[in-house]
Amino acid sequence: TMLTLLRVAKGGPVVTKQLENYASLYHEIWSKATPNKDCAPRGAGDGWCSILGEVKFFVNGSVYDKTWARNQNDGPAINAMVLMELLSEGKAGPTSLENAKADIISALTYVGGMGLDSTIDPWEMLYGQHYFVQSIQHRAMAMGADIAQKEGWKGVDNFPLWVPMLSHLVEQHWNATSGVIGETNSRPWFNRVGPKCLSSSDEGANVSTVRTAPCDLDVAVLLGSLSARPGHGLGSDVQAVFSPHDSRTLATAYHLVESMAQAYEVNSIDDDAGLPGVLIGRYPGDEYSGVIMEPADAKSVCLGYNCGSAWFLATHGLANLIYASADAAAKGDMKADGMNQGYLLAAMDMALPKAKRGRCKALPRTAKELAE
Repeated sequence: TMLTLLRVAKGGPVVTKQLENYASLYHEIWSKATPNKDCAPRGAGDGWCSILGEVKFFVNGSVYDKTWARNQNDGPAINAMVLMELLSEGKAGPTSLENAKADIISALTYVGGMGLDSTIDPWEMLYGQHYFVQSIQHRAMAMGADIAQKEGWKGVDNFPLWVPMLSHLVEQHWNATSGVIGETNSRPWFNRVGPKCLSSSDEGANVSTVRTAPCDLDVAVLLGSLSARPGHGLGSDVQAVFSPHDSRTLATAYHLVESMAQAYEVNSIDDDAGLPGVLIGRYPGDEYSGVIMEPADAKSVCLGYNCGSAWFLATHGLANLIYASADAAAKGDMKADGMNQGYLLAAMDMALPKAKRGRCKALPRTAKELAE
C-alpha cells in the first residue's frame, strides 16, 4: 500500500509525513520480540518466529498473537523498499532517517540470511519457496546494495553478494519442460492447496484428478514480475530476472488465462453479452470461496477445488501486464517469438467480443502494430 502511494502521489509534504509515520510505527514494532512460536515449518521442533516476518498487528501496534500463517518474508523486503524511499528523499527529521537506516539494514540482513529458506506465500496458505517472495527480495536487495554503496554504510558487505544469490533463486522458478514460471518450489504438501495445474480447473476436479501440466500456475507470478521491475532510482542498474514482457512471463500469463477463463461463469455471461475481455482469479482450482460463514459451524457454501471466484485484483494484474508488454513492444524491447506467440494472439483476441475472436492467425510485423 505504501509503495503504491509513493508511485501515485510522487512526493510532497503529506506523503513525507505518511512515510515518517510508517517508519516510526515499524521501528517501534521491530524493537520488540514477537510473542509467537508457531512459525512454519510447524512440527519441526519447539517453534520459532522473528518479528521481521510478522505481517499482522492489532491497531495499537502490538503483534497479532493468534494462529496465523507466519513468517512471511516478502514483508521485510517490501518494508525496506519503502524505508529506502524515505532515506532517498532525505526530507524527514534526523531521528527518523537514522532509525530508517538501522531498520533497512536489519530487514535486509534478515532477508539475505533467510533467503535460502522457505516461507509462507502471499496468499497466506502455502509453505515453500515462492516466486513472488523471492522476486521482491531480489529487487529490495538490489536497492539496498546500491544505497549502502552510495552512502558508505558499514557492516553490509553481504548485500551485493546476496543480489546474485537471490537472482539465482528466482531463476529456478522457470520450468523449461512445462514452459512456465512456477510460483512455488520446494513445496512439501498438496492437500490444503491443490497443485494449480491446467486440469485443476476442470469441472469436478479434486485431489485425485490427473495433473495435466503445466502446474504451479499462479497470478502471483505476474504480480511478482510487475512489482520487481527496476525504477529510475536505487538499484535501477540491476534488471529484473523475469521482466513483465519477458517471453517466459508472457507464456505463463497465457497458460493462466487458458486455465481459468472457462472456469468462471461470469466470462461466459460476458461473452454472450458481446463484451470483450476476460476475468481471472488467483490460480486454477482455487479452493477459497471468500465467504465467511456465520455462525462458525454453519455449512460452507463450497468446499474443495474451484470454490474461488474471478478476482478484480488478479484481473487488474493481468491488465497491467498487457499494458507493460504493449509499452515494451512500442519501444522495441519485445519481439514476437515461439514462446510468447500464444499470449500475443490471445491478448489481441481478449480485446474483441467472442464473435470476432480467432480470426487473427498471424502476428503484426512492426513494433507499432504489435503494441497497438
